[in-house]
Amino acid sequence: MVNRSELEQIKKWNRTGEFHRSIQALQEAAAIPADIRSEAGCQEGFDTLYLYVEAQLYSGHAEEAEAHYPALQSLLYTWNGIYSHSYTANYQLNFIRSALDYALGSRLAAVRGFARLMEYGAQLDAQLRAAIYYYFSLMDYEDYNVVDAGEKLHLAKREEGCTPFIAKRLDELEQWIAIREARMEWEQLDRSSSTFQQFGELAGGQESGICELALNAEGSLAAVLYEDGIVRVWHTADGQLQAVINRENGEAVGERPESKVGVARAALCFSPDSSLLAVGSGIGVVDLFHVHSGELEQHWELCTDIQSPHVDGHVHGLYSHVSFSSNGRYAVVIPVAEGDVTPYADGADMSCFHTIFVIEINGGRCVLQHTFREGRIGAVAFSEDERMLAVGVIGQEVAVWELNSGSIVYFDHDFVTVQDHGRMALANTIAFAHGSSMLAYPASDHTIKLISMSEWGGVYTIQRRAIVLEEGVTVSAITFSEDGGTLISAEDHSRWKQGLLSVWDVERAQQLHTAAIERSVASKLAIHEQNDELWVLTGPVLEIRRLSTLEQLKRLDPYQWHNSTAILQNPSALADDRAAGAIAFKGKVRFFG
Repeated sequence: MVNRSELEQIKKWNRTGEFHRSIQALQEAAAIPADIRSEAGCQEGFDTLYLYVEAQLYSGHAEEAEAHYPALQSLLYTWNGIYSHSYTANYQLNFIRSALDYALGSRLAAVRGFARLMEYGAQLDAQLRAAIYYYFSLMDYEDYNVVDAGEKLHLAKREEGCTPFIAKRLDELEQWIAIREARMEWEQLDRSSSTFQQFGELAGGQESGICELALNAEGSLAAVLYEDGIVRVWHTADGQLQAVINRENGEAVGERPESKVGVARAALCFSPDSSLLAVGSGIGVVDLFHVHSGELEQHWELCTDIQSPHVDGHVHGLYSHVSFSSNGRYAVVIPVAEGDVTPYADGADMSCFHTIFVIEINGGRCVLQHTFREGRIGAVAFSEDERMLAVGVIGQEVAVWELNSGSIVYFDHDFVTVQDHGRMALANTIAFAHGSSMLAYPASDHTIKLISMSEWGGVYTIQRRAIVLEEGVTVSAITFSEDGGTLISAEDHSRWKQGLLSVWDVERAQQLHTAAIERSVASKLAIHEQNDELWVLTGPVLEIRRLSTLEQLKRLDPYQWHNSTAILQNPSALADDRAAGAIAFKGKVRFFG
């Protein structure tokens, strides 16, 4: 066993990168079991083996370092169990485990391990923090994420305890980042890289978080509601500001006109031709703005019999969901209160929170209004030909209206979907196939019902089939392929506490492929058959998968960007007609596509 003065010299060699000398000095000592009869013996044995593993790792001998890791771990457990708990040694062990994971190809495990370590903040030695930031920067660089790579490299260089070896690696990495940023060709990057374009930062260094985010169908425009209550529309290609959206009186659209509570929730939705932006900012209050000029086109107040003072003390998160039909002829508006709503509160009629309004855009006329007796409206969908609207009430019914006549052509007391009292009350769990002849939705008997509807002379013929799911499965999103022959479903499996993606043959009602998703509830699916891709939003995380096999191609995760295990609430959006998505992060928008 080496003595303490020899260990100090070996530490200096490791700090300066002279790992071959450390390995030579420790070769025999690393193979000798530590003297665990005293705490000093445990500490000396741990330090000896740690320096040897570190030297092997940084010399490129990850397999040799991994072979000695179990002995290092066992020695620390003995030290902690018999004697006192060494926090420093525990941090070192966790660091070397994560560094080994990276070297051996387990990058996700490395990210998570380093992130857990960073939760200790100032308790970590500055030398360790600098090394962790180096790894974060390196992994971002490898993902073509030059924005975060540069930011984390700057944080590493600010750490005063950075070793000469890590400092040299940081200087090299800084040059690599600069070269990659200068040569990057966005459109030619492989799908597996995690590069993005970033925009949305306010002028003059203003700081304002992002409350809501929406993309137009082509993914060329992004509407962003900031905490200052102002909606700004940005070009995604170059990050240039297109328009600032305010009401005519200068009031921010993020402020409910019937309330004095300041910035509130709002729904954002582009019309299919991207000429209009709908902002649902109050109880049945919707403003339509011209996208290019920012001027107000129409203003709707659909719940004039209920005022904010009647509800502010009873419900929260008040806004109005808005979505357009495929060609922009209609918009459906649904007042939303996040949380449970009782039919009456202090004598005020709360039925508007169980009501749908269908507005004809040309003229702003309400062509359909229907109030459900109870239950939260969970999903809505227009048919592609704009003739029908399907509405599902959670745990209650499904109704399909023919909009020209205002009559119900299909009704079923059997609708189930994931209840989300979080960012959005409505789920993407009702879908019409292209051609409008088939409807799909999840039912309480653990099936996805497939409803074929054909019309002749005003009479509808209904045919019913079902895809059978396993017990305990709740569907969180569904979508059809372009030809309607394939259905994709995202499912929440409460039994295994994980989510699944499934590809179904519609004609045979049989499963073709399935794959697990890390987060349980996927909120939106988008198919891009030309690229053989399926884009999946699971909270703030965006996954891109190969449609034909469900193999994961890329995962874009704010948890990794933030290096934190804390939950982040990041608004996110997918484009309908283009393989593109956006995630809000630290007052900016990161665009992929």
